[in-house]
Amino acid sequence: MITVWTMFLLYATNDLGLGSTTLGLIFATASAGGLIGASLARRIVARFPVGRVYLVAQSLLLLGPGLIVITPGPQVALFVLSFFVSYLGLGVAGVIIVSLRQSTTPQAMMGRMTAVFRTLLFGGGALGGLTAGLLAAAIGARGALIAAAIGSAAVVPALLLSPVIRLRRLPTQ
Repeated sequence: MITVWTMFLLYATNDLGLGSTTLGLIFATASAGGLIGASLARRIVARFPVGRVYLVAQSLLLLGPGLIVITPGPQVALFVLSFFVSYLGLGVAGVIIVSLRQSTTPQAMMGRMTAVFRTLLFGGGALGGLTAGLLAAAIGARGALIAAAIGSAAVVPALLLSPVIRLRRLPTQ
């Protein structure tokens, strides 16, 4: 998502001329989506198989950026929807994946597992931002955003190979 956010900021400000208030509204809505997703995750997982919920939530996250690139011009409502849906999925998927890591990692390894995960997450985010800037400089912000949306959507079929999507409930230690 860091890559999409970076490229969207460049595209929205430089190509579409959106102002800071509009961008703040779009990103505030994204945050609300994440908060709602995280708040509802427990109830959703209690009702549906955890693997299927994870697949749907992760797919929302990965396919959400596609709404930005299919939008002709500054359609703020679709931008809001794109980020809301993406972060709603992120909120639900985040709760599931953290719960899964915690329930399958021995207590003695929890600190190391968390440190490795955070290093990969934040290091990957920094590389994503750098890649976004370089790609936008090479092919333009909209082109880079399209490339990121395609790359993000391409991950969805790989989710079908994950053993996580076959889980009915979270394992217990």
